[in-house]
Amino acid sequence: MSTPSTLLTVAAVHWLGMASPGPNVLLVTQTAMARSRGAAVAAALGVATGALVLSSAAALGLGIALRGSEPVLHGLQAAGGAYLVYLGARIWREAREPLRAAGDAAGHGRYYVRGLLTNLSNPKAAVFFASILTAVLSDAGSAWVRAAAVTVIVVDAVVWHCLLAVTFARRGVRGWYAGHKPAIDRVAGAGLILLGARLATVWL
Repeated sequence: MSTPSTLLTVAAVHWLGMASPGPNVLLVTQTAMARSRGAAVAAALGVATGALVLSSAAALGLGIALRGSEPVLHGLQAAGGAYLVYLGARIWREAREPLRAAGDAAGHGRYYVRGLLTNLSNPKAAVFFASILTAVLSDAGSAWVRAAAVTVIVVDAVVWHCLLAVTFARRGVRGWYAGHKPAIDRVAGAGLILLGARLATVWL
């Protein structure tokens, strides 16, 4: 497989994975509607940073190492699941809080951290990235090709999650959300709680 074909394959598989609703999508869209575009973009960049960490680790073989050490993987799953449950419970608890002004720039750093931790909290993502890079890059021994694949993944993550942030922070969307905030936040919070609980107990 040529280098362009390899990188296109990595991008296509990663886009399919990102498009599936999960913790990252829930976090960015809920932040965009409930807080502000700036806060959501900060969360999106945090998610992209998590993608950088995970894909880089996967390119170095961390996912394969985790699959060979079940106690460590299970411990990470439990910790990651607990974080998602905590985040979901917090969103649920804040469901009745009023919307913040769209221009409020306070606390954007904490949303970046939330995005980063949300992406890193699922150790299966490391195995997912490792599977992609192991299968697609099996014939690409060059370090620069692997680095290019990581770059593609990070750029994809930035574009997709920032697009979500900008779209769901639009005035019309926020206006609709304002009228349904308690229900939407509780659905988002419950979704994160269920994902976290499933992640923490999948190996039992």
